[in-house]
Amino acid sequence: MIKREKFDITASENLMAVEESLSSDDLENLQLKSLLFQTGYLTIKKKVRESFTEHYILDFPNYEVKSSFNRYLFAGLTNNAADITGIYAAEIKIALQKEDYETFLHHIRFLFAKIPSNLYIAEERYFHSLFIMIAALTGIDIESEVNTNIGRIDGVLEFMDKIYLIEFKFNKSTDVAVEQIKKKRYSEKYETSGKKIIHIGMNFTREGVNIKIGD
Repeated sequence: MIKREKFDITASENLMAVEESLSSDDLENLQLKSLLFQTGYLTIKKKVRESFTEHYILDFPNYEVKSSFNRYLFAGLTNNAADITGIYAAEIKIALQKEDYETFLHHIRFLFAKIPSNLYIAEERYFHSLFIMIAALTGIDIESEVNTNIGRIDGVLEFMDKIYLIEFKFNKSTDVAVEQIKKKRYSEKYETSGKKIIHIGMNFTREGVNIKIGD
């Protein structure tokens, strides 16, 4: 259903919905967010009234439910076993904490290498979404598509002592990705954090994944 509706898999939090979509029992035309609500993955976070209209904001009820959803969804989209996905996600977090980029890249390549051709989508947004999902599984403080005064950062991963700014590309180069981070001065947003700021350019192709660590 996610593939059929071209659902943004990074936008499963703070979803807007109306009452009719939440209570729908039309199985043939059931929307994904309605299914997630009816199965308990999403709950009502708040009700919003504006003029004569009313809608709801949906979100995961807790971290455990969010983690379970992301783990099984990533496994299904990439043909990885759910338990292996969870293990590699934990090891990715450790690698980033240690700034061990060789191990980080090895684990990312392993998880993405198993994507079958029938699930493969040749778009930057697809790989962006999958990476953000894996990062969310690690428990790292993560934000996607963070706006700045002159651009938008694809991904921000924050640790106690460091912040990773990530730019994703598809069929381009890691050099282009890192150069964009520098050119648009994404680091300025975090200069007062007191943390080490690290740039990562990631390029995805049908053959695999490459990264470049910038200054």
